[in-house]
Amino acid sequence: MKKMETEVKFYLDDVPSVRERICQLGAVSQGRFFERNLRFEDAHKTLKAKKSLLRLRQDNKARLTFKSKP
Repeated sequence: MKKMETEVKFYLDDVPSVRERICQLGAVSQGRFFERNLRFEDAHKTLKAKKSLLRLRQDNKARLTFKSKP
């Protein structure tokens, strides 16, 4: 079976109450961290035209990721 990533984003009016509820459900905060994202593209914007993304993400480790439509 092919893996597929799904990402959902929500606008939160009350972040503290959501954070508190998540902790009540047993989650433990790992603290804040900074991540750097570098996006790559060629001069012809080939990736953008294909709705694709090549990204180097760095936090405590580095990952090169490629995203595209299935």
